[in-house]
Amino acid sequence: MVFRPLRYAGKQACLPLRKGEANNYVIITIVFLARQFFLPGFYIFWDLKGKEAKRFIKEALITDKQTEDRKYLMLEGKYNMNKKLVALMLALAMLFTMTGCSQSQKTGPGKNSEPAKITVIDQTGRNVEVPAEVKKVSTIYGVAVTYIAALGKADLLVSKSDGIKSPCLYDYIAPSVVKLDNAGLKTPDLEKLAKLKPDVYIGRGRDTEATNAVQGINIPAIGIAPETTDQIFATYDLLGKVLGAEKKAEELKALYRGVTEKAKSLTAKIEKKPTAILMGSSIGKVANESMLQSYLIETAGGINPAKDIKTTELWPTVGVEQIFAWNPDFIFITSYGSTDYTVEKIMSDPAWKNVAAVKKGQVFKTPCSLESWELPGPSSALGTLWMVNKMFPELYSDAELEKDVTAYYNGVFPGNTLSRQILGY
Repeated sequence: MVFRPLRYAGKQACLPLRKGEANNYVIITIVFLARQFFLPGFYIFWDLKGKEAKRFIKEALITDKQTEDRKYLMLEGKYNMNKKLVALMLALAMLFTMTGCSQSQKTGPGKNSEPAKITVIDQTGRNVEVPAEVKKVSTIYGVAVTYIAALGKADLLVSKSDGIKSPCLYDYIAPSVVKLDNAGLKTPDLEKLAKLKPDVYIGRGRDTEATNAVQGINIPAIGIAPETTDQIFATYDLLGKVLGAEKKAEELKALYRGVTEKAKSLTAKIEKKPTAILMGSSIGKVANESMLQSYLIETAGGINPAKDIKTTELWPTVGVEQIFAWNPDFIFITSYGSTDYTVEKIMSDPAWKNVAAVKKGQVFKTPCSLESWELPGPSSALGTLWMVNKMFPELYSDAELEKDVTAYYNGVFPGNTLSRQILGY
């Protein structure tokens, strides 16, 4: 506590200078005015014994009388008019100064001020200013919807990905999402977004042109890029901060980390690792190192021969001849969107009969029927366990997989009614 001495009419008053106590000065000022002009001879006292927490007055303005337990604050009223004018000017100066001080100490927004904001760095390295309290979120990126739902914030969504249609995961965990309209197909519809007026837009990290376009109509836009475990954790951190769900984000990271570490421990002693590729929507399109699907294969104990393809193309096209040359032990097929081929077509095509994966009957479509476990969302951890089960069934059984899948979904979406039959794996 620091005191500033104040001379008033020949008497010394000590006012406390503690942050946040400007309003107390106003109270003292009112006492001065009331005493000087309206209540002559009035005595004010304050019981100081055991009242330190209230801290309105720590020193007597005039200590003419005091006892052990009580200090009396006495303001004499027998001053001439000139002294009264001086007192009035002094009191008014204190009132205006301290009121201004009190206003400047406020941390929250006033009625006419701008809402509080925070600045975040998205996964493309952009600094984006967003409201401290986000109430409306828009996106056309299906993966973003999954993260938002996992964080328990699906109720903030005002749009969804066009690819989200029943039957889907959201029928079971957040039915309101299915009823939402999209805000664009492959690119955001700026006119729709302007009408929706979201507090923040969440887009795919690589779609920087679209994200910048949304930012251009004064809607804060952030990009996410969850293509590795570290990037998935960064996505949780970013969205957790933006949506006010940082505690839940930490819980989800711990769940994901636990599944990944289990997959690695199961296959740690494998000496001869099998080769495996994951094909996209068309035969000959594969996942390379820049994609999460490649990371899942390697985390599950496999080797992805398409890993080293250098290109900016999403799902680079290598053609069937290159796949034949790789002769992979396992072929996984994406379950996201539509494909122009099936497992049965690959297995029955004479051109593929000499490929190791076809010979051994090791061509599989990735689960599940409600959401794809190979997309870069929260459930991609389960894609890793599923691959371990397919490549090393002697190390990790169907029963163990089912047990872990149930536990994981209960952790991410508490109270869900999902079963193996519903999920379709």
